[in-house]
Amino acid sequence: MAVQGAGFPTDALPAVTVGEHASRALFASSSKIVIAIPSELDGGPTPVRIDDVPGETIYVTIGSVWATGLHQVDNPVFDRQGNVFVTYSGSRGQEAPVSIFRVTPAGTREPFLSGIVNTTSMAFGPDGHLYVSSRFEGAVYRVDDGGAYTQVASDLGVACGIAFDEDGWMYVGDRSGTIFRVRDGRAESFATLPPSIAAFHLAMSPHGELFVSGPTLGSYDHVHRITRDGRVGTVPTRPSRVMRCTWS
Repeated sequence: MAVQGAGFPTDALPAVTVGEHASRALFASSSKIVIAIPSELDGGPTPVRIDDVPGETIYVTIGSVWATGLHQVDNPVFDRQGNVFVTYSGSRGQEAPVSIFRVTPAGTREPFLSGIVNTTSMAFGPDGHLYVSSRFEGAVYRVDDGGAYTQVASDLGVACGIAFDEDGWMYVGDRSGTIFRVRDGRAESFATLPPSIAAFHLAMSPHGELFVSGPTLGSYDHVHRITRDGRVGTVPTRPSRVMRCTWS
């Protein structure tokens, strides 16, 4: 967690308390302090206090553990009943005993699907079905409510992020830098981006613009914005990998 402000002490790393737990500063300058989050915290609104820094106590919202024993490459997804679907992707070529788990609103984790190698990204399509990519097979599968699946696209390179537009086109990111547009099993190149070291993450805006992020080896990564006709631009600000909050 990064706290930004002014007049922070720089002669030594300050002592920090997060909730009721002592923590430590990982980095400090006159305008920014990076703080480690203690693993003992339960989540929810939590006070953060920095020794010798005047001002009101700030509060951050810390997430709590919902499911464990997973290997997520991309985001989980929710269905209309409030179930969350998460993957165990595994190392390249590893066929895990369970490819996708379903976690109920009560927090119960249950196996949902097996047999897809390196499940990577998921999205619900306009037809209400779950779609999942396999970065090992370069394919996308459609999954029904019972966990049975059918391959609907292939030859997609190292397939990762998935998104749909309002016309039913499916967009899939290939880690080498190609964004494919897929319809009725046929894929065409839609846009080209710099390669990603891990996976592309796709999201469709209400205005029909595709937003794509992908980690690189740089300190900052761009979010790319792709128009309906495939023109690529970038969001003006470059997001850091560290959460930011302002000290007041």
